[in-house]
Amino acid sequence: MNLDNKVLTFTMKMPKLEQIAKYNINGKIMVLPVYGSGDSKITLSGAKIIHTIKFKEEIKNKKVYFKIISYRVEFTVENAHFQFENLFNGDKQLAENILKVLNENGRVLFEDASEGIDKSYAEVYKNIATRFFQNVPVDDIFLP
Repeated sequence: MNLDNKVLTFTMKMPKLEQIAKYNINGKIMVLPVYGSGDSKITLSGAKIIHTIKFKEEIKNKKVYFKIISYRVEFTVENAHFQFENLFNGDKQLAENILKVLNENGRVLFEDASEGIDKSYAEVYKNIATRFFQNVPVDDIFLP
């Protein structure tokens, strides 16, 4: 953390992180054609997220607040496990085979997609941090 340079940096470590969502895919993963839509669960093991927040100070009601200029994350994992329901429109044999390949290469696949993943997570965290910093003055965050 370097408040003089208006930068906050911190690391979050999570032994296990699950992301549950709806998916819709029609494309290629590792040159393999993949399609389907439905429920998904991605389980990340050994997740580490380094957050870097650049900010400026704003005065409101005679108190100093942080205003975020940029928010960046760098996401790494030890492993990733993928589960997609209704992959290949319900063809279980095809789905099992592709999921086996995906899960055997989970960390590599995650790394290949890391730029988009980092940007997506940064946007989520930025929204949360913005609401926090808009409402909590700096003096209430960093006590003397």
